[in-house]
Amino acid sequence: MIAFTVSCYLVRNYIDKTHMLTFNIKTKLVIVALMVFGCVLAFMVTRGNQSGIPMANWKLPQSIEARGKRLGWHFRYSGPDGILGSNDDVQTDKILRVPEGVKFDIQLRSDDYIYVFSCPELELKEIAVPDLEFALELSCGRPGEYDLIMSPLCGFRLPPGELMGKVIVDSKRDFTRWFENQQTQPNR
Repeated sequence: MIAFTVSCYLVRNYIDKTHMLTFNIKTKLVIVALMVFGCVLAFMVTRGNQSGIPMANWKLPQSIEARGKRLGWHFRYSGPDGILGSNDDVQTDKILRVPEGVKFDIQLRSDDYIYVFSCPELELKEIAVPDLEFALELSCGRPGEYDLIMSPLCGFRLPPGELMGKVIVDSKRDFTRWFENQQTQPNR
């Protein structure tokens, strides 16, 4: 908010102290529009980083793969190289962790059966079929834990209380700590 206020003050002072009277009306409008755009951009950038993490250091996985196998979801996050399937990937079983407010494209695959990636609380539902790839967009607004339930296909159900996995939505700071910690562990 401070950056926005300072930017607006500078724009007003620039208009008052320059010889804008010598420019034609189109040039004045372009100059003012560019200055207002800069103010709005400064405001959006400073408001978008409320987590306290410098945006330049914010390293997200480029891709997430959700693979259904043995009646559960297994997740793989691309590592620092940004390539899914390389040695620096982070893998988890039955727990998908994501930071709040960040949009991810998740690649859905299956090794053995037809699965449904279903989380009613997040309004997610997509199918995973062996030898095919499907995509799902995920963006969660608030931190919390959400169940990945078994949607019945061909009448099969997991025993009561069994889940196919969980989605854990963390703050950006908590997700960054967790992801960095996973990258340093030898058995990922």
